[in-house]
Amino acid sequence: MVVCPRLSEPGTLKRYPSRRMANIPSGSIPVADRDMFRDSETMSVTIPVTEEFIDWWDRHFLQPHKLTPQAVADILLRDLKFDEKVTFYRCDMSDARNFVQVSIEGSVDSYCVYMAGHSFHVTQVPKREVQDRHIEIDLVNVKPEYQGQGISAAVMANTYDLAGALGMTVMTVEAYLEGGPYAWPSYGFIPLLEYWPVIQAKMEDKLLELGSQVPPDIRQRLEPVLSATEPRAIFALLDEDLLVKSRGADGTIRRVTLARALLADTDQRWYGVLDLEDSASKSLFFECIARNER
Repeated sequence: MVVCPRLSEPGTLKRYPSRRMANIPSGSIPVADRDMFRDSETMSVTIPVTEEFIDWWDRHFLQPHKLTPQAVADILLRDLKFDEKVTFYRCDMSDARNFVQVSIEGSVDSYCVYMAGHSFHVTQVPKREVQDRHIEIDLVNVKPEYQGQGISAAVMANTYDLAGALGMTVMTVEAYLEGGPYAWPSYGFIPLLEYWPVIQAKMEDKLLELGSQVPPDIRQRLEPVLSATEPRAIFALLDEDLLVKSRGADGTIRRVTLARALLADTDQRWYGVLDLEDSASKSLFFECIARNER
Protein backbone atom coordinates (compact mmCIF):
# COMPACT_ATOMS: atom_id res chain seq x y z
CA MET A 1 0.00 0.00 0.00
CA VAL A 2 1.39 3.40 -0.97
CA VAL A 3 1.52 5.67 2.08
CA CYS A 4 -0.19 8.99 1.50
CA PRO A 5 1.33 11.78 3.63
CA ARG A 6 -1.16 14.32 4.85
CA LEU A 7 -1.00 17.81 3.35
CA SER A 8 -0.63 20.77 5.67
CA GLU A 9 -3.72 22.52 4.28
CA PRO A 10 -7.07 20.93 3.37
CA GLY A 11 -7.69 20.47 -0.32
CA THR A 12 -10.43 19.24 -2.61
CA LEU A 13 -10.45 17.76 -6.07
CA LYS A 14 -12.42 19.75 -8.61
CA ARG A 15 -13.72 16.55 -10.16
CA TYR A 16 -15.47 15.56 -6.91
CA PRO A 17 -18.30 14.95 -6.36
CA SER A 18 -19.40 15.63 -9.94
CA ARG A 19 -17.84 12.47 -11.40
CA ARG A 20 -19.38 10.15 -8.82
CA MET A 21 -22.31 9.23 -11.07
CA ALA A 22 -20.34 9.03 -14.34
CA ASN A 23 -20.45 5.94 -16.55
CA ILE A 24 -23.78 4.73 -15.20
CA PRO A 25 -26.04 3.50 -18.04
CA SER A 26 -28.77 5.99 -18.87
CA GLY A 27 -32.23 5.44 -20.27
CA SER A 28 -34.27 2.33 -19.70
CA ILE A 29 -32.99 -0.29 -17.29
CA PRO A 30 -31.79 -3.39 -19.17
CA VAL A 31 -33.19 -6.81 -18.46
CA ALA A 32 -30.96 -8.97 -16.26
CA ASP A 33 -29.89 -12.09 -18.12
CA ARG A 34 -26.86 -14.34 -18.57
CA ASP A 35 -25.42 -12.18 -21.34
CA MET A 36 -24.86 -9.42 -18.81
CA PHE A 37 -22.29 -11.62 -17.06
CA ARG A 38 -20.27 -12.66 -20.11
CA ASP A 39 -16.53 -12.01 -19.88
CA SER A 40 -15.00 -9.02 -21.65
CA GLU A 41 -11.47 -7.67 -21.98
CA THR A 42 -11.81 -5.85 -18.66
CA MET A 43 -14.38 -7.90 -16.73
CA SER A 44 -14.78 -11.53 -15.71
CA VAL A 45 -17.38 -13.34 -13.59
CA THR A 46 -16.22 -16.62 -12.05
CA ILE A 47 -19.28 -16.84 -9.77
CA PRO A 48 -21.74 -19.45 -11.08
CA VAL A 49 -24.31 -17.46 -13.05
CA THR A 50 -27.41 -19.15 -11.66
CA GLU A 51 -30.94 -17.78 -11.80
CA GLU A 52 -30.58 -16.96 -8.11
CA PHE A 53 -27.44 -14.88 -8.74
CA ILE A 54 -29.01 -13.09 -11.72
CA ASP A 55 -32.02 -12.18 -9.57
CA TRP A 56 -29.75 -11.08 -6.71
CA TRP A 57 -27.79 -8.77 -8.99
CA ASP A 58 -30.99 -7.40 -10.48
CA ARG A 59 -32.38 -6.52 -7.03
CA HIS A 60 -29.23 -4.96 -5.59
CA PHE A 61 -27.36 -3.42 -8.53
CA LEU A 62 -29.39 -3.23 -11.72
CA GLN A 63 -32.85 -2.04 -10.69
CA PRO A 64 -31.88 0.45 -7.95
CA HIS A 65 -28.62 1.76 -9.48
CA LYS A 66 -28.64 0.80 -13.20
CA LEU A 67 -25.30 -0.97 -12.72
CA THR A 68 -24.30 -3.98 -14.78
CA PRO A 69 -21.11 -5.91 -13.90
CA GLN A 70 -19.38 -4.18 -16.81
CA ALA A 71 -20.49 -0.75 -15.56
CA VAL A 72 -19.04 -1.55 -12.12
CA ALA A 73 -15.77 -2.62 -13.76
CA ASP A 74 -15.66 0.55 -15.85
CA ILE A 75 -15.94 2.73 -12.75
CA LEU A 76 -13.28 0.75 -10.87
CA LEU A 77 -10.81 0.97 -13.77
CA ARG A 78 -11.19 4.66 -14.64
CA ASP A 79 -7.84 6.49 -15.01
CA LEU A 80 -5.85 3.25 -14.63
CA LYS A 81 -3.68 2.74 -17.68
CA PHE A 82 -2.29 -0.78 -17.49
CA ASP A 83 -3.79 -4.05 -18.74
CA GLU A 84 -6.57 -4.26 -16.14
CA LYS A 85 -9.29 -6.71 -15.31
CA VAL A 86 -12.01 -6.80 -12.66
CA THR A 87 -13.05 -10.28 -11.57
CA PHE A 88 -16.25 -10.98 -9.64
CA TYR A 89 -15.20 -14.10 -7.78
CA ARG A 90 -17.44 -14.60 -4.73
CA CYS A 91 -21.01 -13.85 -3.74
CA ASP A 92 -22.81 -14.63 -0.49
CA MET A 93 -26.53 -14.09 -1.03
CA SER A 94 -27.61 -15.08 2.47
CA ASP A 95 -29.51 -12.53 4.56
CA ALA A 96 -26.74 -12.63 7.18
CA ARG A 97 -24.02 -11.63 4.69
CA ASN A 98 -25.28 -10.28 1.33
CA PHE A 99 -22.06 -9.24 -0.40
CA VAL A 100 -20.13 -9.73 -3.60
CA GLN A 101 -16.32 -9.64 -3.83
CA VAL A 102 -14.17 -8.42 -6.69
CA SER A 103 -10.46 -8.43 -7.44
CA ILE A 104 -8.74 -5.80 -9.57
CA GLU A 105 -5.44 -6.57 -11.24
CA GLY A 106 -3.25 -4.39 -13.42
CA SER A 107 -0.35 -5.80 -15.39
CA VAL A 108 2.30 -4.92 -17.94
CA ASP A 109 3.37 -7.69 -20.33
CA SER A 110 1.76 -10.27 -18.00
CA TYR A 111 3.67 -8.87 -14.98
CA CYS A 112 1.35 -7.92 -12.11
CA VAL A 113 1.82 -4.24 -11.27
CA TYR A 114 -0.88 -3.93 -8.63
CA MET A 115 -3.72 -5.85 -7.04
CA ALA A 116 -6.79 -4.59 -5.23
CA GLY A 117 -9.89 -6.20 -3.84
CA HIS A 118 -13.23 -4.96 -2.55
CA SER A 119 -16.36 -6.41 -0.97
CA PHE A 120 -19.70 -4.73 -1.67
CA HIS A 121 -22.06 -5.18 1.29
CA VAL A 122 -25.40 -4.33 -0.25
CA THR A 123 -27.81 -4.56 2.69
CA GLN A 124 -27.88 -3.57 6.34
CA VAL A 125 -26.87 -6.47 8.59
CA PRO A 126 -27.49 -5.81 12.34
CA LYS A 127 -24.88 -8.25 13.70
CA ARG A 128 -22.06 -7.07 11.42
CA GLU A 129 -19.28 -4.80 12.79
CA VAL A 130 -20.46 -2.11 10.38
CA GLN A 131 -24.20 -2.50 9.95
CA ASP A 132 -24.77 -0.04 7.11
CA ARG A 133 -24.40 -0.79 3.42
CA HIS A 134 -20.76 -0.20 2.57
CA ILE A 135 -17.71 -1.02 0.46
CA GLU A 136 -14.98 -2.87 2.31
CA ILE A 137 -11.47 -2.40 0.93
CA ASP A 138 -9.86 -5.81 1.23
CA LEU A 139 -6.52 -5.04 -0.42
CA VAL A 140 -4.57 -2.36 -2.26
CA ASN A 141 -1.04 -3.50 -3.05
CA VAL A 142 1.32 -1.89 -5.57
CA LYS A 143 4.67 -3.38 -6.55
CA PRO A 144 7.51 -1.20 -5.18
CA GLU A 145 8.88 -0.24 -8.59
CA TYR A 146 5.46 1.15 -9.59
CA GLN A 147 4.76 3.10 -6.41
CA GLY A 148 4.61 6.88 -6.65
CA GLN A 149 2.67 6.80 -9.93
CA GLY A 150 -0.75 7.48 -8.42
CA ILE A 151 -2.07 3.93 -8.73
CA SER A 152 -3.39 3.67 -5.18
CA ALA A 153 -4.90 7.15 -5.45
CA ALA A 154 -6.75 6.15 -8.63
CA VAL A 155 -8.00 2.92 -7.02
CA MET A 156 -9.29 4.84 -4.02
CA ALA A 157 -10.85 7.61 -6.14
CA ASN A 158 -12.66 5.00 -8.21
CA THR A 159 -13.85 3.23 -5.08
CA TYR A 160 -15.29 6.55 -3.88
CA ASP A 161 -17.03 6.94 -7.24
CA LEU A 162 -18.54 3.48 -6.99
CA ALA A 163 -19.73 4.12 -3.44
CA GLY A 164 -21.57 7.16 -4.78
CA ALA A 165 -23.03 5.16 -7.66
CA LEU A 166 -24.33 2.59 -5.17
CA GLY A 167 -25.71 5.25 -2.83
CA MET A 168 -23.28 4.23 -0.08
CA THR A 169 -21.76 6.71 2.37
CA VAL A 170 -19.41 4.33 4.21
CA MET A 171 -16.15 2.62 3.26
CA THR A 172 -14.33 0.25 5.60
CA VAL A 173 -10.87 -1.30 5.87
CA GLU A 174 -8.84 -3.64 8.03
CA ALA A 175 -5.50 -1.92 8.59
CA TYR A 176 -2.80 -4.53 9.02
CA LEU A 177 -0.33 -4.67 6.12
CA GLU A 178 2.98 -2.83 6.47
CA GLY A 179 2.25 0.87 6.65
CA GLY A 180 -1.52 0.35 6.57
CA PRO A 181 -2.28 1.54 10.11
CA TYR A 182 -0.55 4.82 9.15
CA ALA A 183 -1.75 5.10 5.54
CA TRP A 184 -5.46 4.53 6.17
CA PRO A 185 -5.91 7.41 8.69
CA SER A 186 -4.27 9.60 6.05
CA TYR A 187 -7.25 8.72 3.85
CA GLY A 188 -9.67 9.67 6.64
CA PHE A 189 -10.36 6.22 8.08
CA ILE A 190 -11.08 6.11 11.83
CA PRO A 191 -10.62 2.96 13.94
CA LEU A 192 -13.78 1.49 15.44
CA LEU A 193 -14.17 2.41 19.11
CA GLU A 194 -13.41 -1.10 20.35
CA TYR A 195 -9.90 -0.97 18.86
CA TRP A 196 -8.95 2.49 20.09
CA PRO A 197 -7.78 1.66 23.67
CA VAL A 198 -5.46 -1.04 22.35
CA ILE A 199 -4.05 1.34 19.72
CA GLN A 200 -3.40 3.93 22.43
CA ALA A 201 -1.63 1.37 24.64
CA LYS A 202 0.56 0.31 21.71
CA MET A 203 1.48 3.95 21.03
CA GLU A 204 2.47 4.46 24.66
CA ASP A 205 4.71 1.39 24.45
CA LYS A 206 6.31 2.74 21.27
CA LEU A 207 6.97 6.12 22.94
CA LEU A 208 8.78 4.32 25.77
CA GLU A 209 10.83 2.43 23.20
CA LEU A 210 11.77 5.63 21.34
CA GLY A 211 13.00 7.20 24.58
CA SER A 212 14.91 10.47 24.30
CA GLN A 213 14.35 10.67 20.55
CA VAL A 214 10.99 12.27 21.36
CA PRO A 215 11.50 15.56 23.23
CA PRO A 216 9.27 16.57 26.17
CA ASP A 217 7.31 19.22 24.25
CA ILE A 218 6.21 16.68 21.64
CA ARG A 219 5.32 14.14 24.32
CA GLN A 220 3.18 16.78 25.98
CA ARG A 221 1.49 17.50 22.65
CA LEU A 222 0.66 13.80 22.28
CA GLU A 223 -0.96 13.46 25.70
CA PRO A 224 -4.45 14.54 24.53
CA VAL A 225 -4.34 11.85 21.82
CA LEU A 226 -3.25 9.15 24.25
CA SER A 227 -6.04 10.05 26.68
CA ALA A 228 -8.78 10.78 24.13
CA THR A 229 -11.90 8.64 24.24
CA GLU A 230 -12.80 9.25 20.60
CA PRO A 231 -10.79 7.42 17.89
CA ARG A 232 -10.94 10.42 15.56
CA ALA A 233 -8.13 11.84 17.74
CA ILE A 234 -5.88 9.69 15.53
CA PHE A 235 -5.98 12.49 12.95
CA ALA A 236 -3.90 14.70 15.25
CA LEU A 237 -0.94 12.35 14.82
CA LEU A 238 -0.68 12.70 11.06
CA ASP A 239 1.34 15.95 11.18
CA GLU A 240 3.97 14.59 13.59
CA ASP A 241 6.90 14.65 11.17
CA LEU A 242 9.80 14.35 13.62
CA LEU A 243 12.22 11.75 12.23
CA VAL A 244 13.04 8.91 14.60
CA LYS A 245 14.78 5.55 14.41
CA SER A 246 12.06 2.97 14.90
CA ARG A 247 11.97 -0.80 14.85
CA GLY A 248 9.24 -2.05 12.53
CA ALA A 249 7.07 -5.11 12.99
CA ASP A 250 9.58 -7.08 10.91
CA GLY A 251 12.42 -6.15 13.29
CA THR A 252 14.11 -3.75 10.88
CA ILE A 253 15.28 -0.42 12.31
CA ARG A 254 14.64 2.47 9.98
CA ARG A 255 14.32 6.24 10.03
CA VAL A 256 10.65 7.25 9.78
CA THR A 257 8.36 10.03 10.96
CA LEU A 258 7.04 9.83 14.49
CA ALA A 259 3.51 9.47 13.09
CA ARG A 260 4.49 6.39 11.12
CA ALA A 261 6.42 4.94 14.07
CA LEU A 262 3.43 5.30 16.40
CA LEU A 263 0.84 3.99 13.97
CA ALA A 264 2.61 1.51 11.69
CA ASP A 265 5.50 0.14 13.77
CA THR A 266 3.39 -1.33 16.56
CA ASP A 267 2.13 -4.43 14.72
CA GLN A 268 -1.42 -3.49 15.68
CA ARG A 269 -4.31 -4.41 13.42
CA TRP A 270 -7.56 -2.48 13.49
CA TYR A 271 -10.83 -2.22 11.61
CA GLY A 272 -11.80 1.26 10.55
CA VAL A 273 -14.47 3.33 8.83
CA LEU A 274 -14.44 6.24 6.40
CA ASP A 275 -17.68 8.19 6.77
CA LEU A 276 -18.18 10.05 3.49
CA GLU A 277 -20.69 12.35 5.17
CA ASP A 278 -18.13 13.49 7.78
CA SER A 279 -16.45 16.68 6.56
CA ALA A 280 -13.10 16.13 8.33
CA SER A 281 -12.74 12.56 7.09
CA LYS A 282 -13.80 13.49 3.58
CA SER A 283 -11.32 16.38 3.48
CA LEU A 284 -8.47 14.06 4.45
CA PHE A 285 -9.57 11.62 1.76
CA PHE A 286 -9.44 14.33 -0.92
CA GLU A 287 -6.08 15.63 0.34
CA CYS A 288 -4.47 12.23 0.16
CA ILE A 289 -5.71 11.54 -3.35
CA ALA A 290 -4.70 15.01 -4.57
CA ARG A 291 -1.22 14.53 -3.08
CA ASN A 292 -0.71 11.19 -4.77
CA GLU A 293 -2.44 11.63 -8.11
CA ARG A 294 -0.22 11.87 -11.15
